[in-house]
Amino acid sequence: MTKLSQLPEVQQHPHLKNFLARVQRSESSSMKRSRKKASSATNSPVRTSSARLRSEGSFGVPVGRINSHSPVSPLQTEEIESTLLLEQFSSQFYDWSKQYFAQNFSELNAEPDETSPVSLERNWRRKKQQGYYEHTLKNRDIAGKSKFETQIAIINDNSIDVPSFLCLHPSEPICIFSDNRSNISVWNWQESFRLSLFSNLSSTPITALSLINTQERFRIVTGTSDGIVRVWGTVDDSPKLASSWRAFSDDPSRSFPNRGLVFDWDDTEECLLTSGITPVIRMWNIEKGLSVQDIASSDTKNPITSITHHQDQPLFVTGSGSGTIEVFDARVPPTYSSVLRFTEHKARIINTKIPRSVNGNLMLSGAASGVVKLW
Repeated sequence: MTKLSQLPEVQQHPHLKNFLARVQRSESSSMKRSRKKASSATNSPVRTSSARLRSEGSFGVPVGRINSHSPVSPLQTEEIESTLLLEQFSSQFYDWSKQYFAQNFSELNAEPDETSPVSLERNWRRKKQQGYYEHTLKNRDIAGKSKFETQIAIINDNSIDVPSFLCLHPSEPICIFSDNRSNISVWNWQESFRLSLFSNLSSTPITALSLINTQERFRIVTGTSDGIVRVWGTVDDSPKLASSWRAFSDDPSRSFPNRGLVFDWDDTEECLLTSGITPVIRMWNIEKGLSVQDIASSDTKNPITSITHHQDQPLFVTGSGSGTIEVFDARVPPTYSSVLRFTEHKARIINTKIPRSVNGNLMLSGAASGVVKLW
């Protein structure tokens, strides 16, 4: 006990020093009584207490653990108990967190955490869409021989004007349509429930509407007659404007009056094909907001009214106001990108489409005269 009281750590704590002094006085008095009554001194609680104090220290801590590097404090017993609990219930979470936050930001973007909520939701949507495609491929022969006679949904939205554009999600029961007043309505057609209704924030009507990023949290891309592209996110909950830019700097009223912007989303190349304002097809990288390539159309006197892309090859098809259909190859320099040209239609092209097929060599076109051609 004398050696314990002489430690520098004990000297720095007055209360601890006084406590040890009282214990020493108690020990000296008990030793005197033990000499007189040896038999009773053996079972004396004071002697037992003093012996325990000599072996364990003043607070139940072994004296051997008290050194110059571990100061004595009243909380040392709790710290030892906490250490024992941590040793019994060990975990690797701290090591994992330290390794995770020690990585560079670029490495985190290159290899995202597969256990994060965003990655889990992305994988769930991709598996769901893949299962939907597999089911469609198994039943496409039956669908080609069946009649569409059963009505599965009806949507009656009195909050907007007559719909001018309509989009369906490829694997989820979501229907999106817009009117001439730049209103956009998002519906769950399976439950006949409207998810959201918002304005496109444009003074001109919508001339193009498309869904992108359907394998994850899908977004809506709109194009207006003034040449502005807007990208909307979280449209099924609380719509927010993610990005917007002007696709062409030309004034549409001067080049082609009463015509608007048309576009098509290429999910393979992750780019947006835009045209309609000028006789130029401009490719945009939406993620970077940069123009990738400009390809001029051979028909400079008529606006492009339709544009679509090939699902597996870097090809896209345009239709113009004169009824001309052109096939472009994005791998060829812009001057020679137009590889095929058809002039069989005698009226304005309404829409062109390259459907998914076995060989990918089919193309559909429809004109304002009511003629539909299969190429």
